[in-house]
Amino acid sequence: MPTYSNFRRYRLRQELDHTWTVFDIFTGVAVSMGASVVVGMDEEFALGLAAVLNAAYALQRVRADV
Repeated sequence: MPTYSNFRRYRLRQELDHTWTVFDIFTGVAVSMGASVVVGMDEEFALGLAAVLNAAYALQRVRADV
């Protein structure tokens, strides 16, 4: 069975202004939540958001494989 580490779709990118963006590695586009693009985060928040998004993505992929 696949493991969680196989399904990391979201990563961090440090911007020129030293803030962080979570982006989709398949599209290169910053994550949006509702109508807002999530940019300008501090590193700790961005890491947490990426972890939550990757966990949700992994769960979705594992359920699809069952």
